[in-house]
Amino acid sequence: MLNLIKMNLYRVMRTKCVWILLLITAAMCILSVYLEFVDQNVKDFESSRSEISQEEESREILVPEVICGEMQGNYFLIFLSIFVVLYFHGEETSGFIKNLAGRSGLRWQMYIAKYAAVLIFILLGMLVQIVFTAVSLFVMVPGAAAGFSILGSACAYMAVMLVLEMAFAAGAAFLVTLTRSSVISIATSIILAGGIGWMITQLLISRFAWLPEHLEEYQVVYHAGTLFYNSSGGLLAFGAAVGAVWLVLYSVLGGILTEKRDMI
Repeated sequence: MLNLIKMNLYRVMRTKCVWILLLITAAMCILSVYLEFVDQNVKDFESSRSEISQEEESREILVPEVICGEMQGNYFLIFLSIFVVLYFHGEETSGFIKNLAGRSGLRWQMYIAKYAAVLIFILLGMLVQIVFTAVSLFVMVPGAAAGFSILGSACAYMAVMLVLEMAFAAGAAFLVTLTRSSVISIATSIILAGGIGWMITQLLISRFAWLPEHLEEYQVVYHAGTLFYNSSGGLLAFGAAVGAVWLVLYSVLGGILTEKRDMI
């Protein structure tokens, strides 16, 4: 297993799409800071909305708060799903991987070992969001504060987001393993990252009265889009628990499917 993990770590650092997606993530962070805090047209529009908006505008800009807001945006889930699908699907079509998978009892280990690559990509993505958002704020917004007072809450939020993003990635990995289609898997993952699951859930709840009223609270994307650094400890813990359950479930199902499936 350790050798398989090392192999995946070696491969992920030499995969071109990783650096392309991280570069796009960096550009998104810079653009987001510019549009929100620098572009005069956007600022004029925001300040004219209401008195509440004017009060919010006068608040001190805290770097950790803006970084957490950047992570809350589900666009990184889209990049994550693209990477996961291409990475898992690429290994299934590799002749070397097929030969390696022919060894009995090794397939599920190969599947789980790929999560090391996913974890590295998520951590690199978080690092890019932190660095480029912080640097952009300090360069474009001279009045931005370091916000050390909320640093602990921000770190706890990022830890929960790490679990939720791993769970989402596990779902995308299971989907591409099940369908063996990168197109279907990427399209479905992007749609789910956009929040279509919430709408489907609300439709089902309105049609079937016996369904739980807050069924969407058991979805990974729901928590990724609604939790924030100032959410209560109970909400953060529940979001982490939901992510952990889905992560384990998808991992077990994907491992079983890989172990039983004919790789040829």
